[in-house]
Amino acid sequence: MMARSFRFTLVVFSVALVAAPFAYFATKARPALAGQPGPDEFILAPEFEPNRGWINTDRPLRLHEDLKGHVVVIDFWTYCCINCLHVLPDLEYLEEKYADEPVVVVGVHSAKFDTEAERRSIRHAVQRYDIKHPVVVDDEFRIWRSYGARAWPTFAVVDPEGNLLGLTSGEGKRELLDQVIAQTLEEHREKGTLSDNKVDIRPDPVFTSPSLLRYPGKILAHVAVDPADSRLFIADSSNDRVIVATLPEDDGHASVIDVYGNGDRGFVGGSPAEARFNDPQGFAFDADENLLYVADTKNHAVRVIDLDRRFVRTVAGTGTQGYDRRGGRPGRDQLISSPWALTLSPEKETLFVAMAGPHQLWSIDLSDRDRQTRAIAGSGRENVFDGPAAQAALAQPSGFALSSDGRRLYFTDTEGSAIRVYDTVERTVETIIGRAVSDPTSDSSLFDFGDVDGAYPIARLQHAIGITLFPTPEGERLLIADTYNDKLKLVDPDTKTVQTWLGVGRDEDGPDDALRLLEPAGLSFARDSGGQGRLFVVDTNHHRLVEIDPDTKQWREVILDGLDPAGTAAPILSETERIRVEARASASEPVTVRLDPQLPEGVKVNTEAPLAVRVSTVNAAGGLEPVLQRTIPATTDVFPKDVVIGNPGDRVIVELAFAWCTDDESVCVPADLAWDVTIGRGGDPAPIALSAKVDGLSD
Repeated sequence: MMARSFRFTLVVFSVALVAAPFAYFATKARPALAGQPGPDEFILAPEFEPNRGWINTDRPLRLHEDLKGHVVVIDFWTYCCINCLHVLPDLEYLEEKYADEPVVVVGVHSAKFDTEAERRSIRHAVQRYDIKHPVVVDDEFRIWRSYGARAWPTFAVVDPEGNLLGLTSGEGKRELLDQVIAQTLEEHREKGTLSDNKVDIRPDPVFTSPSLLRYPGKILAHVAVDPADSRLFIADSSNDRVIVATLPEDDGHASVIDVYGNGDRGFVGGSPAEARFNDPQGFAFDADENLLYVADTKNHAVRVIDLDRRFVRTVAGTGTQGYDRRGGRPGRDQLISSPWALTLSPEKETLFVAMAGPHQLWSIDLSDRDRQTRAIAGSGRENVFDGPAAQAALAQPSGFALSSDGRRLYFTDTEGSAIRVYDTVERTVETIIGRAVSDPTSDSSLFDFGDVDGAYPIARLQHAIGITLFPTPEGERLLIADTYNDKLKLVDPDTKTVQTWLGVGRDEDGPDDALRLLEPAGLSFARDSGGQGRLFVVDTNHHRLVEIDPDTKQWREVILDGLDPAGTAAPILSETERIRVEARASASEPVTVRLDPQLPEGVKVNTEAPLAVRVSTVNAAGGLEPVLQRTIPATTDVFPKDVVIGNPGDRVIVELAFAWCTDDESVCVPADLAWDVTIGRGGDPAPIALSAKVDGLSD
């Protein structure tokens, strides 16, 4: 649980103030509101205003009008917070249990980080975490303050008459909320104040991408002596699967070798088709044994894929979240919490785990048959505090890079917007970039963030996640994904300095061919036997992989040949849904098209979602072979023109994925279009227009 510190008042609320407010429900009163009501008094719950719009609903919701007669559970959250993510399964459980009752969950997103305050960012988070309930964007913590919330996550319950029953904060509140909901339903059923009909709320449709990836999280490149043994491991996180592919060829195409998991969430071992994951993230690869270790984050487990046997099994964790901060049990008996990143020691006998849930670093002893699993750094208190490993305070570690000598384990301490290092010999933790505090109990550095290059302690990052070792002629450096600043930055761990390396921030100007990232979360650098470096970046909210030449900084999107849609998702429209076009073009020139969708009256392209184009040729067997993939960051509502799709004699499928919205942008509707183009000879070399009418909102 993270206490909110209001930067404009410099107040840090003690966790103790919000750790045990269970009695609030019994008294139907809540401290922290003016007047301090007595035990028999009721408080009318404040409205959801002012706000900056709604997500996951087709209209704004009024608490005392639309939701009258309902039990309303309000979740105050911010999407960076690991504790907020931990309670999402509890809310999903309650929504399913009371699906036929007048019970509604409403998320109030009160952002910690600047980037999180943007509605575009929140919309992506709602999609990424499969949130089904409506979410209101809390403008500058105004709703938060009106309810007296003091920590993430905080829950409030409102009865069918609009009375606030109380607040409770932190994880592990499923049973309490369940009891309050059941009791309130019973009381108001007897009073006759329950709504006869549950309010109809339509969540936003799920976005799809022609890349067939969905919010990928991490990536690991392995370059072998024999190029045929080189691999690219991709965490297709929101599709709950792990992709094994070749390294891209010169044309940017990589071939899929295997996919573990089919898009159905679960905790199951076995073959690629049988295996199930839940939001997989970081990897570690043992090339000698051909074993890929996977941080199966929301299963609270570490898994391993035997690439020779093509089989998945569990190394540590039980599939259930634990709250142990010491460990010491055999791996498969040890409860763990949200492992996010992994790396192997040089001798391959120790697997290091960035345990985001308890804000610690753990290790798994691979030399021990039982795979003993234990904490090695971090007290469990969330902060940025240096010192001996057991006393140091960490803040949601999420990325690893091990020094070439194996002694220094660098990690991104994400909630502290810090880069830190664990000395595996001295067993100490030191901050390289960020701000370390002198007393972990009194001062928090969790709200010291920004976009400032320079030296410690002035330099600032914003929720950095990815990190990789990056050798340079000047020495060993770290390349990081400064996630919420949408940039890649270079860190010198010796001088404790950081500088922007590549990437244009979302509000910054740049040339048309500039690399624009949207919350990049993973990156991996590898060097082949000839000394050529290869750098791969996961551009998470653009649903794509990017390869960058580390010498020239030239970049390209990676196309995954042979990747099928996950589960029931199928962004490639069926043959009956494709718009058939017969076109003629000059025999001597490649065929160019301009895309011209016809939007409904009164709506516009939603610049809160990326726009993506994919072109595939149709082979003799009727299969599709991607030849072009382009993601256009959401900074314009102009559709791409002059897209080269092929040559006369080809048959190609042109896909376009984007989103549109009403003028107030409260409704976000995905649009998937596909044209089946047969290209003849003898036409005009001018670009061919591909038009289509985009359907409006249905009743």
